[in-house]
Amino acid sequence: MPVEIDAVMTNAGRFAWSRMSVGTVGYTVPDDAPPTAGWTPYFTHFRIGEGGWEDLGAGPQPRVPSPALVYESGPDLGLTDLDAAVDAFRVGPPRYAANSRFVFEKAFVPADITFEGYTVRLRCRLELPEANNDGFGNSPEFWEIGIYSQDPTNPARRVCVAYATMPKEIKNGLKVLENIVRVRF
Repeated sequence: MPVEIDAVMTNAGRFAWSRMSVGTVGYTVPDDAPPTAGWTPYFTHFRIGEGGWEDLGAGPQPRVPSPALVYESGPDLGLTDLDAAVDAFRVGPPRYAANSRFVFEKAFVPADITFEGYTVRLRCRLELPEANNDGFGNSPEFWEIGIYSQDPTNPARRVCVAYATMPKEIKNGLKVLENIVRVRF
């Protein structure tokens, strides 16, 4: 049975997608280039990671997702990657141990994406042989998931356009993980 998760649109996602139809009119920041010709916004892939939790004394709990989460050591506006992925580059002490930053990425196929009114539903499914080892011989403990698109000004760069945290899900070779991430517009 899939787990349904509500995601927040990230500031980075809103910023990137807002440039799709603006063209060059109204740009005031010199490095704020208009979209590359032919760019269209679409969901390309998801990443699921071991970050996205905090322990306030009662054991680990999912961190409350916020569109204002910031990649603290980079120039990007808003969250551009999972918390686990940016942890090693964070200004100040890391949130997670070095062996607790595993991230797995998978591309969407058309059947993974459905629309219901103003909500996009994205099926993020890990099959039996996928993501069973965190690189340290352990079953990954996933707490966060990000939905990605290409950056409109640089197709080689990706932007995390939606982000969600969830109760811990442990992945191993005996278990399929399926999350339905809902993004409301």
